[in-house]
Amino acid sequence: MSKVFRFAGVSRQEGVMKARFSNRDSYSAVLAKEGHTDIAILELPKSMTQEEAVAHLKAAEFSQDPEVMGALEARIARKESAPKSPAKSHTPAAAETSQGVKNLAAGWMAAMQEKVPEV
Repeated sequence: MSKVFRFAGVSRQEGVMKARFSNRDSYSAVLAKEGHTDIAILELPKSMTQEEAVAHLKAAEFSQDPEVMGALEARIARKESAPKSPAKSHTPAAAETSQGVKNLAAGWMAAMQEKVPEV
């Protein structure tokens, strides 16, 4: 399932225009506080994926600025070209299993007994 967003737009950070997506209506203020400029974030008519949001902004003529439209398209192109990571295994690590914990405890006890002088 793809993540969906309620707000989409662009901002400039350190001279680079980038696409921005969020679910918070206060996102513009957060970006401004972090030093972003040229902030243009719009509320979407419904929750949308990044691809849907970019298509909506293009159809709504969000901007005529080629740099803004390029930033939106670059975000989608980058997302599409990103390699898919393999599914993570839900098998717990050895230390998380009860036998793994018992083995660790036994090792610690043996190490402590070696360090404690006999009386």
